[in-house]
Amino acid sequence: MQTQDNFLDLTDISDKIQLKTEEVGIGVKQVFQTGFGVFSILIGLVASATGISLFQNLMVDWGWLVFTAFVGIIPIFFGAYFIRKTAKQIQAQRKSLHEKRVMKTIVRNKGSLTPQQIALQTSLPLPQVNTILDNLYAQGMLEVKMTDNGVIYYELSEALRWKQRYLN
Repeated sequence: MQTQDNFLDLTDISDKIQLKTEEVGIGVKQVFQTGFGVFSILIGLVASATGISLFQNLMVDWGWLVFTAFVGIIPIFFGAYFIRKTAKQIQAQRKSLHEKRVMKTIVRNKGSLTPQQIALQTSLPLPQVNTILDNLYAQGMLEVKMTDNGVIYYELSEALRWKQRYLN
């Protein structure tokens, strides 16, 4: 029994390390998207500032000002788009990781836990755990049960229990 407890501790530690590195790590694609976004914004600002500066010194006419402003505005919008898109991808990735962490915790504990137990074991705030559990329940992955004492707990749905029992 002692060796099995040590094995579970090592598994738990390795999962925590894996989840932390996934949570902190940003993919190469996201780094390039953010970098391209910042670069585009800088190019747009430089082009716009150059056009305005030349116009103020009366070195160019209205056509050049419109062209320079247009060339400056397009990269600014594209840069902002790429930065926003990357931020949404990172947010979705973190949400997915938290759901994965909650599901792993439930599976490790014989398929049923209360929200408070999950929050304690995952170090996630209780309101966030409740939101994740509600989402997983809506997807049909969990069932809500209540003990005779009125304690609400979440349990793996029958389909997931079957998969866990026969495929693992």
